[in-house]
Amino acid sequence: MKNVPFNKSKDDSQREKKNITEDDLRNDVKNMLGENYISNILNYTQLDPEDFIILDNKIKNFIKENTGKDKITSTKMRKIYEKIKKAQNLNELLLQIPFLAYMVGKEKGENKKALGRVYIIFKDLIESAKNIKDIENIKKFAEALVAYQKFFEGTGGENNE
Repeated sequence: MKNVPFNKSKDDSQREKKNITEDDLRNDVKNMLGENYISNILNYTQLDPEDFIILDNKIKNFIKENTGKDKITSTKMRKIYEKIKKAQNLNELLLQIPFLAYMVGKEKGENKKALGRVYIIFKDLIESAKNIKDIENIKKFAEALVAYQKFFEGTGGENNE
């Protein structure tokens, strides 16, 4: 048997170009929800009305872009919401990060990228959470995602507001 150097083949290099990193996903999220998305969401219920409206509009646009045909389904969004909602403390929330990563790993193409954005949001939020207020705000944010998913469901993101 011939010794083959541990080099990447052309196919592996092409596959690597298609792989999206957490940093790529995080940059997408920052472009969609703003640089301060973590602190804004962790303070979701305490935002002043003007900041809340701005964030709420960003959330709606995020959902329009990442859900619908060939992207995140309402079933997947509800599954994420149920997992987040059931968590009673930070340790239980931390245990959801691998579950979310698994959900992303099962997907392909645009769906994988869209679900990856949701994963990175929750990963960053959960890892930044420090108290019960943060946990409650993460849950409220998850609830908003499901609510807007339902609002835009079946419309391809084009619901008349």
